[in-house]
Amino acid sequence: MLRGGSLPNNFTYPFLLKACAACASEPYGCAAHARIVKTGLELDPYIQSALIHAYSECKDLGAARRLLDQMERKDVVSWNTMINGCAILGDLSEARKLFAGMPQRNVVSWNSMLAAHAKCGDVEEALALFDGMRRTDEKPTDATMVSLLSACAHSGALDQGEQLHAYMEEHKIKLNTILSTALVDMYAKCGSISRAAEIFYAIEQKDLLAWNAIIGGMAIHGRADEALQLFDEMTKSGVRPDDITFVMVLTACSHAGMVKAGRRMLNCMKDSHGIDPKLEHYGCVIDLLARAGLFEEAAELTRAMPMEPSAPALGALLGGCRIHRNSEVADGVGGHLLHLQPGHSGRYVLLSNIYATAGRWDDAKEVRGRMLMNGVAKTPGMSMIEPNGTPSSASS
Repeated sequence: MLRGGSLPNNFTYPFLLKACAACASEPYGCAAHARIVKTGLELDPYIQSALIHAYSECKDLGAARRLLDQMERKDVVSWNTMINGCAILGDLSEARKLFAGMPQRNVVSWNSMLAAHAKCGDVEEALALFDGMRRTDEKPTDATMVSLLSACAHSGALDQGEQLHAYMEEHKIKLNTILSTALVDMYAKCGSISRAAEIFYAIEQKDLLAWNAIIGGMAIHGRADEALQLFDEMTKSGVRPDDITFVMVLTACSHAGMVKAGRRMLNCMKDSHGIDPKLEHYGCVIDLLARAGLFEEAAELTRAMPMEPSAPALGALLGGCRIHRNSEVADGVGGHLLHLQPGHSGRYVLLSNIYATAGRWDDAKEVRGRMLMNGVAKTPGMSMIEPNGTPSSASS
């Protein structure tokens, strides 16, 4: 365009900045910003909103906030863009400040805040926001309910999830595939598998997300046979699995000790579905083999991987060493893990316990000494409880 002698105008730049945002290209965004200033269009409200969106997508919230502060007339779109940017980066404190300072809010504003808290698993604050939203004229959308159900799913807050489901029924919110999938995911992750299955089978057009939700629910609750059966049903229905599907199926195989099925699934990823296994998939199978005591095969798979073994994969192998009391294999695996993750307290504790169980007290003491020398403290456990139906956390 420039080489042809045509000059961009205030209609051109928003589209250009949208492209920069889509590919998260800050250098191109900065170059466009410089040209905008040079041509005197930096005060155009549409261009300002597009710039804020571009910088937010490029994770430069400082630049986005400066632009927002410079706007003479801040529209709700610009505010929402900033809030969404903070949400993406997990900066809830800044998102709350922006939300509180908004002179006017719309349903997108509320949904952005709800999504931010859902992402962090803060179900209590998400529900408080929902109560605030209902006191306004804004009506909840599908995105509202999906965010709330996601927050309940991540926190295991079944009571709150059931209340939201009841709200949807009371207000006659029609269950499309998206909402039904969110309900399946919530019930499955909260342990109500039968309810999740009931809603899943009522979905007329089951897409990949719906299948993944129910297969994942079966996997995390140790119902491997059902997870594999659902996988077969999915492929027969014409829905193609993705890499997430295989993580769930392999996880199910690992937890159930289904070695043959796990090997078959890893092989069919590439052979039957054209999906290259990733670290997560290899990690699941290594965990499966290690749990079964097949250390030679697990170690061989670790060496045969087309990428460097990840800490989770080695951690799975070390976990198998604990189960089968194999301190010899733990020597090499544990040393490699402590090199990769010198600040991970769990690795020191696990290796030390393996040595202690084997009666290798000097080695156990040496690992504990390295832990202290490196200034690594044991991470306290956190649990989510619901006294009187109100979710709260407890440490141990």
